[in-house]
Amino acid sequence: MHHPHLDSAGVTLSGICLVHCLVLPLLATLLPASGQIFDDSTNHLIHWVLLGLALPISIMALGRGARVLRARIWLTIGSVGLALMTIAVVTAHASATEEHLTLSGVVLLAGAHLGNWFDPRRRRATAG
Repeated sequence: MHHPHLDSAGVTLSGICLVHCLVLPLLATLLPASGQIFDDSTNHLIHWVLLGLALPISIMALGRGARVLRARIWLTIGSVGLALMTIAVVTAHASATEEHLTLSGVVLLAGAHLGNWFDPRRRRATAG
């Protein structure tokens, strides 16, 4: 049985990542003191924490979806998103490349969770 609350958690976590990546640079520009609170090492730690939350939630939700739907499209898209996010955290510390990889990965992962959650095959798979 599929548990949509895992996909909901995945979408919520992706939203938090997007807000973090888009709003934090704006805050640092508008409020210079916020740059002292969220320096590069703190920002990098936040990325590790968010990735650490995203990995198990996404693997469980998208893996269950792949088994229930017998289609791996959402798992594949989500895996690419997780890979981009992981590459960003591991290799591109505090650079524009990190932001681009992270944002691309987050958008793919959120899309995969939404696709998994609303896939029309889900109704047929759970009805029978």
